[in-house]
Amino acid sequence: MKKFRFLALITSVVMASGFVWGCNKKDDAKSESVKNEGVTLADGSKFSELIAPASDSEDVELGSYRLSENDTKLYYEDDVTSPELMQVIEKYFTAIEKRDYNLYIETALPEYIDAYGKYLATKDDTVQNSFELQCDNCAAQVGEGFDLTRIRVEASPEDLSEDYLGILEDLMGEGTAQQIKDASDNIITIVFFVMVDVDGEEKFLAQEGNMVIVEKGGKYYILA
Repeated sequence: MKKFRFLALITSVVMASGFVWGCNKKDDAKSESVKNEGVTLADGSKFSELIAPASDSEDVELGSYRLSENDTKLYYEDDVTSPELMQVIEKYFTAIEKRDYNLYIETALPEYIDAYGKYLATKDDTVQNSFELQCDNCAAQVGEGFDLTRIRVEASPEDLSEDYLGILEDLMGEGTAQQIKDASDNIITIVFFVMVDVDGEEKFLAQEGNMVIVEKGGKYYILA
């Protein structure tokens, strides 16, 4: 199966490119549902049954996917990630799409937000302002008014969590990495790809990015 394989930096969460697929979220290309159950998540929300694109569809090489309640196409393998992890990644990028700071805060580890907020305060800045700038950067890269269309998650070939925690430690001060570790049951690295629709044209918002995610009490949080 064709994979989305492009270069990105560990610290980059949103990288756009000129690569465009010939289809978009509004496309009514036929698809075939694989006979299986949909997925009910811990909070009661649902993902659809697994959907296989029709053999003559432009999406066929991308493989099967599930639809979220927001109609985002989610590409993932059950043995690589969980629906709950996919959900938090979708929420994170939906927050950026909608410029919804409160939704962003739901996806972020509280201890990370605390450390980041204290660091930003020394610069006369705030987490909310940082988030708004990130939204501006995304819009500048792909265009205003973009809609989230696809997210793919793959296993990372290497664990980059220590590298990333080291970056946070250097940025936010001594003890930051340990604070995050103490608040976590598990820290994992995933590879992710995100596509958005901009005026009927589908573009990459992120390509083969590395994201570090914390698992705590059965929930997932993003360190970004």
